[in-house]
Amino acid sequence: MYGDPHVYFDLINGTHSASVTNRWNNKLGTIGDVYGGGNAAKVVGDTYVNIGTKTTVLRADETTNAPVLGVNISGNIYGGGNAADVTGKTNVTVGK
Repeated sequence: MYGDPHVYFDLINGTHSASVTNRWNNKLGTIGDVYGGGNAAKVVGDTYVNIGTKTTVLRADETTNAPVLGVNISGNIYGGGNAADVTGKTNVTVGK
């Protein structure tokens, strides 16, 4: 990958958020591993991972904002990739 990828992960409440699970039996909004690049993708540039750093996000309807409730990560956080190099800086911010 060439460039400076930015990854944001902030959880808001939705209509089905308390009752829907994904194929890994995690509640909706749960994510496993977080990568600044890719699992095995080299990044030529800097990476930025921002987790739980916003107080509100724009809803999918793009007309209203919703308060961020937090994040739910059940795996690891990688500033770049699990098995790959980043030629620049890796930046990881967790929390506000």
